[in-house]
Amino acid sequence: MKRLFHLIQALFFLTSCYIASAQQQAAKIVQTPIDRFSLVNRHNVILHEADPLAPLSVGNGDFAYTADVTGMQSLGDFYYKNGIPLETLSNWAWHSFPNTGHFKLQDAMKKIDFHGRKVFYASDENSPAGQYFRMNPHPVALGQISLIGENDKPLELPMINHINQKLDIWKGIITSHYEVDGQPVTVQTVCHPELSLIAFKIKSPLLTSGKLKPSFRFPYSYDLSIKNKPPFDWSKPDSHQTTIIKQDGFNILLKRTIDTSLYYVGIHWQGKGKWVKKGPHDFYLDCTGSDSLMLVCEFSPDQKNGASPSFETTRIASERSWKDFWTKGGAVDFTGSTDTCIDSLLGNI
Repeated sequence: MKRLFHLIQALFFLTSCYIASAQQQAAKIVQTPIDRFSLVNRHNVILHEADPLAPLSVGNGDFAYTADVTGMQSLGDFYYKNGIPLETLSNWAWHSFPNTGHFKLQDAMKKIDFHGRKVFYASDENSPAGQYFRMNPHPVALGQISLIGENDKPLELPMINHINQKLDIWKGIITSHYEVDGQPVTVQTVCHPELSLIAFKIKSPLLTSGKLKPSFRFPYSYDLSIKNKPPFDWSKPDSHQTTIIKQDGFNILLKRTIDTSLYYVGIHWQGKGKWVKKGPHDFYLDCTGSDSLMLVCEFSPDQKNGASPSFETTRIASERSWKDFWTKGGAVDFTGSTDTCIDSLLGNI
């Protein structure tokens, strides 16, 4: 027992000496702060072609807007059919179809054997009640904000060339350069860090000639008979309402009513733009005579009295918010590492 005690003492002494030596060596190492700007910007996303499986999004954790290579939602059908749908969603916006069957959750209950006990669980999916509660509630498709072309027709992918789109994750902004029928187009897309608000800066000679216009369309809901990737339901224009409740030269306030769901869309622009109603839920801005436009669309569950932030205010707020995110949290930088395992890991990110 005495020998064991002395052995433990010796091991403790050697361990203490090793730790002290390691601490002294570590103290000699000059700690260089991580260049977070360079670290983050190495991971910016750049696209040179339309990839429907990898659309870019901007958001703030409560609201998100997904864009195609035009910087807006101009190729919605192509992205839906070939990859990921282009959506505008917020976590406060939900909708349920009318419960005409007066179903209760208990109506979808079924007894399940659980380790010898019979437990009620809402698993009777094939019952009428099960079908209803599978579909409801579901998110509100807040609206499709896109660019349309000449004669108010949707843009098509073959019309778009020389794509150079970048998501700057340090600033939270998508910048999209491309050509439509040989004419240059630039769109900047940014989300406000605190509001359900998306803002755009659009520049193109096609705006001047009226061959390119911002468009706003609102579906009823989704066709939830199609699982996993339900499409927008454009087939029920009489089942929802889009009402203009305020309008002046540079502002529109829309009230959207979908059964018992209600929300507002405030649209503001800087630059020439004439609001045109194309259909009961279909609008566009005619910017003839100007080659640039700054556009803001704010979604809200309540009617707001004040003006929405401008594009520039939104851009600055986004940059500040994302800079705070990247600089005030933890970060790890493997730059310069010779560890082959780390190199292999980073190569797969």
